[in-house]
Amino acid sequence: MAEAVDTPTDLEGFLAWEFEQEERYERLDGVVRMMVGGTNAHYMVAVNLLTTLTNRLRGSGCRAFTEGPRLVTPANDVLYPDVLVTCAPFSLEGTYLDQAVLVAEVLSASTEGRDRGAKWRACQTVPGLAYYLLLSQEAPCLEMYHWDDGWRYACFEGLDAIPRLERWNLELPLDRLYEGVAFTPENG
Repeated sequence: MAEAVDTPTDLEGFLAWEFEQEERYERLDGVVRMMVGGTNAHYMVAVNLLTTLTNRLRGSGCRAFTEGPRLVTPANDVLYPDVLVTCAPFSLEGTYLDQAVLVAEVLSASTEGRDRGAKWRACQTVPGLAYYLLLSQEAPCLEMYHWDDGWRYACFEGLDAIPRLERWNLELPLDRLYEGVAFTPENG
């Protein structure tokens, strides 16, 4: 569960403060919360997605990240997506990005409301965002919002589902994204 804390209100002050902390903190709609660890399933799904994207985007000029860097929105929200892809140039010495093509969140009980609500709204303002993915860790399920002259929604369920990211002609087979994650019979 995220814990609310008091911090500097300006972006530069917050970024400097957060950089000095041992823990990671997100700022969304002016509310700062410490980011807490997830389950092993959460990390496995995020790393499987990162690996799939990294392998398939090689040579495209786009880079996939997990567990950082921070994503700063035009409203100065500071977010830590589980996985993010940017195709914009960035500084290797920098500590945040302000452009993303893809943001993905692995849902958990403590973050699902924010991931579906305030974080989704904030990410819609990020320049160039084309995909916002929500992945369950309870069952093989990927929800995709994609930009196509407006936001479109698609839901993919089951290990045989193969969502496609048309921008890169890239497939995300759910059996690969959920590799190593065991589900109960009613969830798998």
